[in-house]
Amino acid sequence: MSLPCEYVDPFKEDDPNLWVKIEHLGRYMLARDLLAEKGSKLHLDLGCATGYGLREMEGVVTKSLGMDYDADALKIAESRLEKSKLIHIDLDNEKVTSHLREGSVTSVTAFEFMEHLDVVENLIDDLHKVMAKGGKLIASVPNHVFEKVGENGNPMNPHHDRIFKEGEFKEILEQRGFKVEKILGQPLVGDLPLKEKKLTKKKIISQKPSRLPVMQTADVVRAFAYMFAYPEESMEIHKSYAYTFVATAV
Repeated sequence: MSLPCEYVDPFKEDDPNLWVKIEHLGRYMLARDLLAEKGSKLHLDLGCATGYGLREMEGVVTKSLGMDYDADALKIAESRLEKSKLIHIDLDNEKVTSHLREGSVTSVTAFEFMEHLDVVENLIDDLHKVMAKGGKLIASVPNHVFEKVGENGNPMNPHHDRIFKEGEFKEILEQRGFKVEKILGQPLVGDLPLKEKKLTKKKIISQKPSRLPVMQTADVVRAFAYMFAYPEESMEIHKSYAYTFVATAV
């Protein structure tokens, strides 16, 4: 699997990594559905990249804001979005509070973002300041089981600065004013590519269906995200590449 950049764009049709694409989109589907129930006056998406997630959220929130340090990705996002404001920012060196007033944000998404930061704890402290009481934080971090570590103990993934051990991210949130309501996984996304690989290797199927161009269309990607990558509470959560946390600012 080749992922040359730090972000995934589920609607990039020349990217054949279907399972990765629906895994990332599935989390935004969950967030959209959760926020659609009560709405959100101001939604913040951290690590918004090309804005595919914000585009899903725009229909259920009043205002939306995306932050990312990749200027090229933000240019793509700007061309896609109708009402979201975008901010070019490096959150290792600049605070969220420098752009948002305290208590103004009613919901936040941060999917596969926290592991890219030098000091996650500082960001969580800052987020709690800008979030209204009762605001929702929906975030995901990789399952440490699937993170390879070098001899120096650091992540081998060149884009990751941090590996969260079992229970560590939950503890970080709860020590900084958040109540974790749910921890969800996406086990099928881990199973499907393995099954596909085995069937191809045994020549039961001639090629991987996930690699076919027709499978990369927006309608198929969105449908598969709902069918196979929608985060859920599961007894097999340990199979999920990433854990998704639903938390409330208290």
